[in-house]
Amino acid sequence: MASFEIVRTDDPSAYRGQILRLWEKNLPGTPAERFEWMREGNPAGPTTWFLAFEEGSGEIAGTLTIMPRRLYRGGRQYMAGIMGDFMVDAAHRVFGPNLMLVRAALNSLGDLGLSFIYTVPNESSRKVTEHVGVRYVTALDCWARPLDYGFYLRKRLPAPVASLLSPAAGAAFRISSRETWMSFAGEVEETPDIGKDFEGYWERLRDGAEMLTGERSAAYLRWRYQANPLYRFRFLACRKRGSGEMSGFTVFCTREENKLDVYDLQADDGGSFDALVRALIEAGRAMRSQAVYIIAPRWSSSLARLGKFRFLDTKDTLQLGFFGGQDLSLEEWHFMSGDRNI
Repeated sequence: MASFEIVRTDDPSAYRGQILRLWEKNLPGTPAERFEWMREGNPAGPTTWFLAFEEGSGEIAGTLTIMPRRLYRGGRQYMAGIMGDFMVDAAHRVFGPNLMLVRAALNSLGDLGLSFIYTVPNESSRKVTEHVGVRYVTALDCWARPLDYGFYLRKRLPAPVASLLSPAAGAAFRISSRETWMSFAGEVEETPDIGKDFEGYWERLRDGAEMLTGERSAAYLRWRYQANPLYRFRFLACRKRGSGEMSGFTVFCTREENKLDVYDLQADDGGSFDALVRALIEAGRAMRSQAVYIIAPRWSSSLARLGKFRFLDTKDTLQLGFFGGQDLSLEEWHFMSGDRNI
C-alpha cells in the first residue's frame, strides 16, 4: 500500500505543472489562469494548498485548497475558509490520501486564523468530509425560472405536442408572474464599473448586517468576478430614481446549455429585489437562455418572492458543510452561489 506526504503551502508555484496536469485529468476545461487567480488578488489573502505526494515516486496524488473569505455579522468580522479543489488521482482513490488531505485542512483551522471552514461538495467528497467531522446541517435548493418552455415540455411530452403547447405555456408564465404587473420607482442597468458606489453599498451592507454576510467590497467583487478566468460575469446595479443611490445589485453569467446562473443578489428592500429579478429574466430572454437559475438556503425569506416570479423548485439540492464556528448558526447566513469556491 502506498504512503503519502502532505505538503501545505501558500505558494504552490514549484508544483504548478503537476497541479495543472491533475486539473486536466479531473477538471477538464479549467483554464491555467485560475492557478494565478487563486494566488493573487483576494483581499482576504492567498489560497492555502494541501498537496499529497506519493512517497518514493514523488508524484502528486491529490489536492485540496482553503480559500480565505471574510464574513461579517453584528459588527463582528469572521475569517472563514472555503474548502475546495478536492481531488485525488484515479490511481489513488481506493487506498489514497483522501482522508489525510481533509484532516490536514481541518487541523489547520487555528494555524490559519480561521473561525470556521465551509464547503459545498459533491456526493463522493461529502462522504469523506463527513467521516472526519464536517457537519451538514443546511440544504441549498436550486430554483429555476423557465424561459425556453419548449425545452422543458420536450422532456415530458412528444416534440410535436411540446411545440404546440410552448406558446401557451409562455403566455401563462408571463401573465401570472410578478414581472408583468410590478412597478418600481428606480432603474436597473448593466455596469462594467465596480467603483465607489459599490464600495459605499458594501459599507452599508456590512455595518448593518444582522445575518452572516460574506465580503462584497469593490476590491473583492473585481477579483472574484471580473478577474475570474472561468466565466464572463455581468453586473446589474439597481438605483433609486432621482438620487441615483444604489439600492442593490446582482451578478450573473451564462454557462453550459445556455443557463443563466445568478451568483449574487443583494437588495435593500422588496422593490429593489423584484426589479433585479425582473431584469435577470429580461437578460435571460435577450440571450435566449433556457432558464434563470438561483440557489438559496431552504429557509431563505427570498424564496417566497421568487415564487411570485414563477421560479420552480428543480429538486436539485446541495449541502452546505461546516467545521468549527461553534458560536454561529448556518440559518443566519444569506448564502448564494458566489459564496462557493467556483
